[in-house]
Amino acid sequence: MLINFGVWATMAAERFVVQLASDTSLVELSRDCSFSIGVGKNFIEMITVGDQFKALAGEFSVEDLEYLYHDERVVAISRDRDLKLQEYKVQYGSPRHLSQLSSGGSFTFDPVSGNLVDVYVFDTGIDFKHPGLQNVNPHKLADFTSSPVPRGADPHGHGTMMAGLIASETFGVLKSCSLVDVRVADKDGEVKLSTLMKGISASVAHARFTKRPSVFVLPMTIGKKNHILDNFLQAIPKDIAIVLPAGNQQTDACDLSPPNDHNILVIGSLDRDNRLADFSNYGNCVDVYTSGTDILTLRSTDSGNEVLLQSSNGTSASCAIGAGIVGYHMSMGLTSMQAIQTIRSSSKDIYSHKHRLKLLQLKL
Repeated sequence: MLINFGVWATMAAERFVVQLASDTSLVELSRDCSFSIGVGKNFIEMITVGDQFKALAGEFSVEDLEYLYHDERVVAISRDRDLKLQEYKVQYGSPRHLSQLSSGGSFTFDPVSGNLVDVYVFDTGIDFKHPGLQNVNPHKLADFTSSPVPRGADPHGHGTMMAGLIASETFGVLKSCSLVDVRVADKDGEVKLSTLMKGISASVAHARFTKRPSVFVLPMTIGKKNHILDNFLQAIPKDIAIVLPAGNQQTDACDLSPPNDHNILVIGSLDRDNRLADFSNYGNCVDVYTSGTDILTLRSTDSGNEVLLQSSNGTSASCAIGAGIVGYHMSMGLTSMQAIQTIRSSSKDIYSHKHRLKLLQLKL
């Protein structure tokens, strides 16, 4: 278990996520406890992904927590922790992230590349009205937050920033992809573990229905190692590519979620001089690095600011750039694992502050 039961007794009013063994009968488990499984504030929710991951989320009584703590059908228990978007906002900077993807210094791209790829953005929403996104046709899958916003709205702005770097005509890497808006963060940018998990579960089902190459972009970290999140990400079908930020804590990324896996790409940030950005996490659990400081992208028109562009710092921005490269390779017919392996093998070794880093490169 992740924390001892004595601590839980003082947190009974908080929400928890309980991972169950895949063969657990929910009928039998709920019969042994006092909670009811359903949808709504007073129910315990069920979250699944594929056939291998099953979990419950909600407010459990102290008695039920004690029972679950000792039940062999329970794999792990975690507080329903907050995740943090990995971005810093600053004033305007010079856009250069596209040219740095090529060793030749210029960005050459097939204008129709990506038109068969769906990129799912798990974030604060996407501003569909932004003129910088008129070249794409975003689709809103669902709003999983407790404070939904209308379709095509992004009052926070982080999701629109990400969408701009992934697919906008001027700043995007994969200009012809299909963006799928999965809103899991509220207007303040706050994300709950269970909300993210519900969004991913629904997106896996959607990707199974469309049968299109799919990239999941999760621009957030949980702050420290969380076994339930790790297990959940590893349960996502391997034909779906997952792109994650290394995090902005200036520490070894191996101390945090997520795990390394064949279909998971973890991306750190570099500054203007291709040195490790002073905020970026690092280490063996980071696959590649790319631009992460002063990245020019789109500003949501719902933010209350008339300026349509913004400059962004953070491994979130690097994550968006990397997601575009993953999607490009998948649009060329590679599987998710082949695309990520291609990126890992084609990256260029650079050195910064005694760190050996892998520079993200576009291999045409």
